[in-house]
Amino acid sequence: MKALRLYGPNDLRYEDIPIPEIKEGELLVKIHSYAICESDLRNIKAGGSSPGMTLPRVLGHETAGEIVEIGQGVHDFKIGDRVLLSVTIPCGKCDYCLKGITNLCDNKKALSYQYDGCFAEYIAVPSQLVKTGGVIPIPDNVNYDAAASKLTHKDKQKEFHLSIRISFCLSF
Repeated sequence: MKALRLYGPNDLRYEDIPIPEIKEGELLVKIHSYAICESDLRNIKAGGSSPGMTLPRVLGHETAGEIVEIGQGVHDFKIGDRVLLSVTIPCGKCDYCLKGITNLCDNKKALSYQYDGCFAEYIAVPSQLVKTGGVIPIPDNVNYDAAASKLTHKDKQKEFHLSIRISFCLSF
């Protein structure tokens, strides 16, 4: 598959890599649209110096796509489901997670940091993201571009931050 991978500061390469093989509890999602936000741009400029990030790494964490493969033990989804993915992956074990406040998880991980992200044709969705409700169905009346772009519009420290939305428009 084609993917954009970060190797160092301003060293982003478009290359062929294997389609991820999924494990038990995981999903394989074909990416239909993704968005880019300031954290992606910051990581490209800094060369992936964010804590916990290893290189090379497929960046990107605002995405919408279609489930094309389901790992053993996953029962809440079916092939063809249209989904968007949560950016962060809560641990499910800390006090915050046990109270249902997963956005404050003490041990959270994230797509494009500890796991490959969505600047590729496919993404293997980690089982912890599947288990903790981070795979969200897209309503029929919402297209992939709108679903992916909604994840990048956020109010951060009272500054409205609008990211550039780009569609994954490479010819596959």
